[in-house]
Amino acid sequence: MQSRPSSWVVSCTISILSQLTDFLQTFFQRLYDEEQILNDRLEQIKAENSIDPDDSDRIDRTLKEIDKNSCELLEYNDILTRKLIECVRVVSKTEIQIIFKGGYEVTAEVEK
Repeated sequence: MQSRPSSWVVSCTISILSQLTDFLQTFFQRLYDEEQILNDRLEQIKAENSIDPDDSDRIDRTLKEIDKNSCELLEYNDILTRKLIECVRVVSKTEIQIIFKGGYEVTAEVEK
């Protein structure tokens, strides 16, 4: 009589382990798939946010120009302004947008 319960226990244990194995395989496959999606998204974001070498050179030149002229920034300098600013857009009566060379943008309020 002991052999029957023992074979029943073994059979149930095997069934439970098989179901658990299937569940874990599915669970880990979903985790792996999600990790791949997140890694792809991370690479995409890195590519979108990477700085082009030409832009990096332009930024470096601009910063050097600012450092070189830092003591002269007490008054308006047309040459420096032309070297640093690509465009100034009037957004509204009270707001302008300044676009620096290299793509950096600043929005500022205009005093009345």
